[in-house]
Amino acid sequence: MNNPPYLVGRMLKLADELHALYCKEVRKNNLPPRLLGNALMAAALDSPTQALAQLALRIVPYLGWARTNSTEFAGLSRFFLKEFGIVEAKLRDVKLPLRFYDPARAQLLLGYISGYSQADEPTNI
Repeated sequence: MNNPPYLVGRMLKLADELHALYCKEVRKNNLPPRLLGNALMAAALDSPTQALAQLALRIVPYLGWARTNSTEFAGLSRFFLKEFGIVEAKLRDVKLPLRFYDPARAQLLLGYISGYSQADEPTNI
């Protein structure tokens, strides 16, 4: 799926996965009650632009860590960076609507709960 709501959901899913990996490695498995993407779902359901703007402010330390990570999970953190790049390329020239309504909200959820194809399946999770 390549429609914007689905892709915003994918972006939030990736944020959760990167945040969880960061917490596993840097915070010694100390996960917060809500991961980053999950915390932004309510905002994204109404205003995708606002949710992505909040994501931009909050994801910086996790992206920086993923780029310099040298733990046994370095490959997995790079996989998430690659996936962020794929989603970004699809969203780059799209004008997001100011609000999402029910059909788009459903697509957002599908993107958030989506899996990976077997060819792209990350390892070391």
